[in-house]
Amino acid sequence: MKKIIFIVSALILLTVAGVAAWQVYVPIHEDNVSVNAYEDLRQFVRVPTPDPTIQPDTSSSPELTPTPSSGPEPTLPPTPKVDFDSLRTVNPEIVAWLSIDGTNIDYPVAQHGDNDYYLHHLFTGEWNSSGCLFMDCNNQTDMSDRHTIIYGHHMDNGSMFQNLMGYKDQSFYDGHPTAQLFMPGGTYTVEFFAGYVTSVDGDAWHHVRPGLRRGG
Repeated sequence: MKKIIFIVSALILLTVAGVAAWQVYVPIHEDNVSVNAYEDLRQFVRVPTPDPTIQPDTSSSPELTPTPSSGPEPTLPPTPKVDFDSLRTVNPEIVAWLSIDGTNIDYPVAQHGDNDYYLHHLFTGEWNSSGCLFMDCNNQTDMSDRHTIIYGHHMDNGSMFQNLMGYKDQSFYDGHPTAQLFMPGGTYTVEFFAGYVTSVDGDAWHHVRPGLRRGG
């Protein structure tokens, strides 16, 4: 009898240990899948390399002849280019790409017919608790609404929108005052001017588009 009890107890302990191990493994695996998926996707975001051999042609326009200066003229860094045509072969619901220099925030933004889908799906459509950045389903994809909301998880591994917590410190804001929003129609600089923490019942959610309720 004691042998049977021992065997049953051992099986129960093994079962509990197996379930606990699985619960630990699943989120770690999903995090790894999510990180690798975005690394693969960044091949569609490229920074053009300026060609130093190309000079402006001023031979036929004397008025464009550069005047001598005391030092080299400052040059702006090349703007990254996002290949939306290729991105949309991966997922036609990708509407933008959001990037904040000096942070881990460098992701595509998708939009679905509801606000639940991308809470638990990657941009590929694969189920993953990390989700992906997504625009409110009630917003216009050209950002023409008075308020445009982009959602993202606060991930413990520092991915998605976790870095936004840095804006609680003035020094972090001073070093990261803008974001780059890449869209099929052009590239925009987003200037941060305010930030606050609100509940799911906050007024911000009710101003996405006049006359419409927030989906999801």
